[in-house]
Amino acid sequence: MECNTCDICNRDFDRTRKPLCVTCAQVTLYESRVRQVIGLLDRENAHTHTEAIVRPGNDGVLAALPQDADWDAITNAVKKHSSERAQAEQARVETRIEAIAEQAEVLKRQVEEYKKYIEELRHNNEVRRQEISREQQELGKRKPLALGPVQVAKQKAAQRLDRIHGRTVDARSYICRHSSSLNGVHQLRDARGKHTGRYELNGLTIPNLKELNSAIEEASHPNKDQASEYHTHVNACLDNICHLLGVWCHYLSIRLPAEIILPHSDFPHPAILSEKSSYKATNIPYPATLAHQSSSPSASRILQEQRDQPRPRLLHLNRPLALLAKQDPKAFGLFVEGVMLLAWDLAWLCRSQGITTINSFDDVCDIGRNIWLLSIAQQSSAGDRDRRDKGTSDGGSRARKSAGETFRFGSFSHGNLRHCIASHEGASLMQDWRLSQPHRLIDKLRNHLLIEITGAEWDVVDDNDFADEDEDELAVLVGGSHRNAKESRHPAMSVMSVATHVDAFPSKKGGNGWTKVRGRSDDI
Repeated sequence: MECNTCDICNRDFDRTRKPLCVTCAQVTLYESRVRQVIGLLDRENAHTHTEAIVRPGNDGVLAALPQDADWDAITNAVKKHSSERAQAEQARVETRIEAIAEQAEVLKRQVEEYKKYIEELRHNNEVRRQEISREQQELGKRKPLALGPVQVAKQKAAQRLDRIHGRTVDARSYICRHSSSLNGVHQLRDARGKHTGRYELNGLTIPNLKELNSAIEEASHPNKDQASEYHTHVNACLDNICHLLGVWCHYLSIRLPAEIILPHSDFPHPAILSEKSSYKATNIPYPATLAHQSSSPSASRILQEQRDQPRPRLLHLNRPLALLAKQDPKAFGLFVEGVMLLAWDLAWLCRSQGITTINSFDDVCDIGRNIWLLSIAQQSSAGDRDRRDKGTSDGGSRARKSAGETFRFGSFSHGNLRHCIASHEGASLMQDWRLSQPHRLIDKLRNHLLIEITGAEWDVVDDNDFADEDEDELAVLVGGSHRNAKESRHPAMSVMSVATHVDAFPSKKGGNGWTKVRGRSDDI
């Protein structure tokens, strides 16, 4: 153990013996203080060295220098090097600034040149604009002279087109009028010359669709043999009507909405297609041949192909209509649909030719009247042509405008560019027509005929039959005679025989009335 001696009290002391005076205490603490100062100096040197290493711009050069190096010289050298680098960087910047300035001068010169070029273009455009203005003025002066012949040629072409169109309409009207006369379209009159409401085609009276039931005709027809063949009369009339409509539509270049199939090879009777199935298939098989096909695979395939085609509605009856309704209701419905589509086609044709009086179910059913209206329209068109030929050209044009050339017979057609039915002008003809949906008319006709067929079950009883009744055949009340009035009104207690009502059904003067006889053996 080291032992220290105080210079003042000359007393030895160590760690076990404590100093007695101040000097002894200072001597004791001196060594520790010296070590602390040495540690602080080392720490400061280390800090200074570290700052020199991490200082920006040194690039790690000072990291390899010892701590006892000449830091002042090194710092001066670093400052000098940094100054040189700054001067070099400044020189480069000044050089770049000079290059940019030179480029700016070049751009300024280019801008000036472009400004001059734009000014030249503006001047040239102004000169051209003035030249165009002068040319437009000269063109405006020459335009009437140049358009004069064109306008004259246009007017001549329009007049020639009017004449050609008028001649086409006149030719259509002439051909259709003569085809009507050849087919014998007449209005029947009685002995006093009064119109009977009946019309004739090829010597046959055209039936009203509401009078197609042969049972009704059989009751009112004087000859029973002829009445039994009434359906053949209907077939002949339908054949003639289809033929006449085919001729008219061919000459008028009109396509009816429901396609009519005229008789041809392997198609003995006329038929008609529904509106949605029309003009979509060719070589349509005869409907009656579908039931006689073989059951072989090839025949089955052909039969399937035929079933995929639209089914035509035959306009032919092989038996009276009332009998057909009882025995084959499906064929009855198809026939009723076919004749109504035929009547609707005729009404549509009348509407397309300017006849606007067909607006109800009764009007459509009166086929003879509609054919007669078309014949009158043909004659009126011929009369307009004769009046136009007698007048001058100006007077004729005024007459056409006053008579309404647009609604002349034959004006509207599918084969025209002018007054085409498929155009907007043609569509306006059918815009306000209330009969544009034929299925409603078909339902009305079917219900009307079925009601008549039901009414045809009433027997015709002569007035003398009631006068000659025996006493035991008089009306008998069912359930006894002592019944009150309230019970007698019950249906089960009604009178078995009913008096005739001549006014309820049409009959000849002094003829038979209609009555329903219940409980007959043939009605069971």
